[in-house]
Amino acid sequence: SQQKVVYLSPRSGHIHCLDLMTGKSLWSASRRDGEYVANVVENKVLVVGRQGLRCMLLEDGGEVWNASTAMPSGRGLCLNGQFIQPLEDGRLAVIDVASGKLSGRSAPFAEFPLGHLIADD
Repeated sequence: SQQKVVYLSPRSGHIHCLDLMTGKSLWSASRRDGEYVANVVENKVLVVGRQGLRCMLLEDGGEVWNASTAMPSGRGLCLNGQFIQPLEDGRLAVIDVASGKLSGRSAPFAEFPLGHLIADD
């Protein structure tokens, strides 16, 4: 996003942001319990951790908000300003990207465990 690459290496204790053209490091921040970089939405980097979702500024890595959910069970996705995260307890957590507030949770899906989410159309 904006000629920047954000990544979280499984071997590093940090989240890194690099300039896409030069490879120069722009910033790094503590990984904490981060599992993966989920998305960049309107200058905000979404990082999924073992206990929730964290939002950081693309510009400097500063933390915007932190939302507690539960252990993720797969990769979530962004739709219409909301991040939807599948959880180990069989629910979907819906988090508003602008505010970090949990806007809802689904009832548990008892028939099958949840995994990665994808959007179609």
